[in-house]
Amino acid sequence: MDADLRLDGNTTTAEGDVFKTTANDVVIDAPSRRSNGSGQRRAIVHDFTDGMTLNWDSDYPGGVTIEGFRLTCHQADVVLDHAPRRKDSKPWRRALVHDFEDGLTVNWAHDYPGGVTINGPVRLNGAVTVNGTLTVNSPFGHLTIEETLHRYSELIKGLEGKITKLEARKLEG
Repeated sequence: MDADLRLDGNTTTAEGDVFKTTANDVVIDAPSRRSNGSGQRRAIVHDFTDGMTLNWDSDYPGGVTIEGFRLTCHQADVVLDHAPRRKDSKPWRRALVHDFEDGLTVNWAHDYPGGVTINGPVRLNGAVTVNGTLTVNSPFGHLTIEETLHRYSELIKGLEGKITKLEARKLEG
């Protein structure tokens, strides 16, 4: 297809198989949609590490939104990092990793020393393997699952004994 640039009222249409620019920055700026009147609006930047950065230097205070039913990422790692929240100087912050067993690993290599927190209900469909200690917040305090089950087992045995005594009294009376 031959390239064509058309100007039609307030619409500019670029047609062709490839849209190429040798610019460092692509700026998208609609003054009527700004939350503040100052600053740059660099939407796409060919950055200094030969990467592509969206919303360079947080020029868009509202952030970046991706809408749609599905987001496909053809990479192994999803990195989330905000330097002011770091507790150590580890260089990596791999939040999600498509691992070597074709699984999904959260907090690969313990990159986040604060661990992983899930707020809200959790549903697990399938087997669960725990490599380490599983601590339960139970009426007995923070105990391992084994200690908690042992305490509940002792309570059940005590209740069974009381039930047996009550049933014996009922038969006598």
